[in-house]
Amino acid sequence: MMNNISDVIMSRDDELAGEVKTLLRQLLRGVQHLHDNWIIHRDLKASNLLLSHKGILKVSLFIVSI
Repeated sequence: MMNNISDVIMSRDDELAGEVKTLLRQLLRGVQHLHDNWIIHRDLKASNLLLSHKGILKVSLFIVSI
């Protein structure tokens, strides 16, 4: 299993196609949940996505207040 979510998403390996589809589905559901709760993620990128050892994708929100 790849450790970096960017590597998984960008992989051309047919065996990972199902995994990529699952990750994108989880991402879209996560963004929908944020938007349903009036939260906008302004820095959505692969480095802000967390992947558990069980394959659960989580969107991280690191807010810096000055």
